[in-house]
Amino acid sequence: MRIVVIYRTPYCPIGLSDQLFKAISDLVSCDRSCIVVGDFNMPEIDWNGNLTRKGLSAVSKSFLNLCQTHNLSQHVRSSTLDKNTLDLVLSTNPEIISDIRLGAPVGSSDHKSITFNLNISRQQPILVARRNFKDADFDKINQYLLGVDWYGSFGSVLTVNDMYELFIAILHHVIDEFIPLSEVPANQMKLPSHLKALATRRAAAWDQASRTGSPTSWNTFRKLNRKFECRLKKYNSFIEKKVIESGSKASFYKFLKSKLNAKAKLGPIRKEDNTIVTTDLEKAEVFAKVLEKFYTSCDETGSVSSDSKYPMMEDSIWFHAEEVHTLLAHWPTSYSRTPDDLPLHFIKNVASVISAPLAFIFNLSFMRAEVPYKWNFLL
Repeated sequence: MRIVVIYRTPYCPIGLSDQLFKAISDLVSCDRSCIVVGDFNMPEIDWNGNLTRKGLSAVSKSFLNLCQTHNLSQHVRSSTLDKNTLDLVLSTNPEIISDIRLGAPVGSSDHKSITFNLNISRQQPILVARRNFKDADFDKINQYLLGVDWYGSFGSVLTVNDMYELFIAILHHVIDEFIPLSEVPANQMKLPSHLKALATRRAAAWDQASRTGSPTSWNTFRKLNRKFECRLKKYNSFIEKKVIESGSKASFYKFLKSKLNAKAKLGPIRKEDNTIVTTDLEKAEVFAKVLEKFYTSCDETGSVSSDSKYPMMEDSIWFHAEEVHTLLAHWPTSYSRTPDDLPLHFIKNVASVISAPLAFIFNLSFMRAEVPYKWNFLL
């Protein structure tokens, strides 16, 4: 099955409209059932009449020719805005669509929403295997981690980068060994129960307001509609945040979020010789020179140059395991993942065991002025 979603502006000229109709024609010219839905903004076509072309504009005639050429059936028979049927459901197979219903507008739209059933056989859901951290036995996991010879393992490698990679590899090994796998439907997305209940109340209010037309009924619907939109927006923000922070898609969605949320740009900065730089390239070079003073250069394998000199530390800074544990214990209880692909929920539950080896890596990193290779991309 192929589903095509269309929006045609009310004042779309005939040239662009014909291009749109040509695209629709290409899309429905296939060996499968096709459905075309959307807001076509053609109020002059009377879909309950005999579809005569007399008195119609050239755009409307062209659209009706498209429907006739491909034998497209139009299923919406009631008005979707005022007295006009602007939103259409077209299909190449009239038997595939049933139970067309008009409902409350969605979001800020003033058009009625349209729901319908597809008469097709349902396929078995595609299942994917995922780690079930909710059923993890963290007592057993922590007992295993307590038996790891962290410092002996770290002593088998030379650089801070290798120590950190070894630390992460041990945690991933523990996840593979102790976190059970569960089969879940791929791309599963459901509304939470409180939003489902509110949507049901909203739909009932719309039906009553449409049936009675009383101002009180419409006011009730508007209040429920505003409440539903507010909570739905909040829920969508929560879902977007989870997507941003999850898996390999994190960098893409972080970039997308940064573009959607405009932020003030970094202003001009002053160099050591008191000259002002304004371009992004010049600013990057200034920051790079500053960082070079404090960090050794790493190649792509994370090895550190042998001629690097450690910075003098007049005031000693030391990372304590207790402090690291306190910070990890205050992390949110979330299944979002770190850039190392470790769930926050997992890190928080093993914090008491991993805080000491983490503190060891932090202290060695600070004393040697070595930064694990991955950290260069996480600041």
